[in-house]
Amino acid sequence: MNKKYSISLFTMLFLLGIAQAQLRPVFWWQCDSGNVSYNFNSARLLSNGQSIVFDSIPYYDEYTVIVVYHSMGEESEMPVWQLSFNDSVRCGLTTRNILHNQTSIQYSSDNRPGPIINTLQQTAPDGLDSTQSHCRLTLGSTTEQSTHIKVAEIMYFEGKPAMGLLRRVQSYLAIKYGVTLGPINYTDGYGNIVWRYKDNMPFHNRIIGVGTDSTYNLVQPKSISECDSSIITLYADSLIEGRFCLLGDNGGALAYATDSLLGIEYLYRMWKVNQALGTNVWDTIRYGIAIDTTLLPGNSDSLVLMVGD
Repeated sequence: MNKKYSISLFTMLFLLGIAQAQLRPVFWWQCDSGNVSYNFNSARLLSNGQSIVFDSIPYYDEYTVIVVYHSMGEESEMPVWQLSFNDSVRCGLTTRNILHNQTSIQYSSDNRPGPIINTLQQTAPDGLDSTQSHCRLTLGSTTEQSTHIKVAEIMYFEGKPAMGLLRRVQSYLAIKYGVTLGPINYTDGYGNIVWRYKDNMPFHNRIIGVGTDSTYNLVQPKSISECDSSIITLYADSLIEGRFCLLGDNGGALAYATDSLLGIEYLYRMWKVNQALGTNVWDTIRYGIAIDTTLLPGNSDSLVLMVGD
C-alpha cells in the first residue's frame, strides 16, 4: 500500500516576489522533521511507495524548480518530483529523465548516484486548460513508479530567473547540504563571492562551508561533505552574519607518498581553507576540524596536521 504524506501549503514556508535583487521562490519546502540527516540538516528518506504531496501549487506557463536529493545507490530510474497539471499531463524529474519531453540526464561517474542539487527550468506543455491556476506537486513515488531517494529541500519559482540570481540559491543549498557545485563561484544571498573557482580550482572537490546568511535563513555551524570518502568536518564556535569559511580538497587519494628529501610520509589529499568577508574574522571566530582517520590506511596514531599560509 502506498504511503503518502499530505501537507498543507499553510505549513510550508511560502514567499512571494523578488526584493533587493534576491530571488525568492513562490513555494519553498525545507524538511524540518526528517528521518535521515543531510549534512547535519533534516531530510526525508522516501522509499516503498512513499511520497510527499503538496496541493494548490501556483501554475505558471514557465517555472523553475531546484531540488536537493540523493539517489540512494540505485541505478534504475526513479521519480524525484512531479507536477500534475490535470489527470493526464505531468512534468517533472526522475533520476534519469526530465518528464514531459523525456530528455535524458547525463551524469558523470562522480555524481551518480551521489548528492545532487538539480535546477530544472521548464515551459508547461501545450494544450492545458487556459483557466487552470494551480497544480499538484509530488515528491518521491508516483502512481507509476516507486522511488528510493533522500530529499531535503525544494524551491519553485515563477518563470526562468537569470543565472546570476540562481547561483545565489544554488550556493546557499551547496553550503547547507555539503554538495559540491560544478566549476563556478559560490556567492552569498547578495551576490558576494565566498569561494572563487579560479583562485581555488585545484581544491574544488568535496567543498564544505560554515556561516550564516539571513537572506535564505542559512545557519550552518558545522559541515561535512556528502560526497564519498569525505573525512573532514569543519566547525565554527560562533557565527557572524554574512561571513563564511569554506574548505575544499585537491582530489588526492587517501594514500601516503614519501617526501624524498625529508624522508616523511604525507597524504596525497590536501585541503585549502578560504575565509570570506571581513578582515578580522580570525580574531572573532574560532574554526576547527575533525578528521575521521578510520578511512586512512595504516596506523593513524602518529599523524600530524600541518597548516601553512
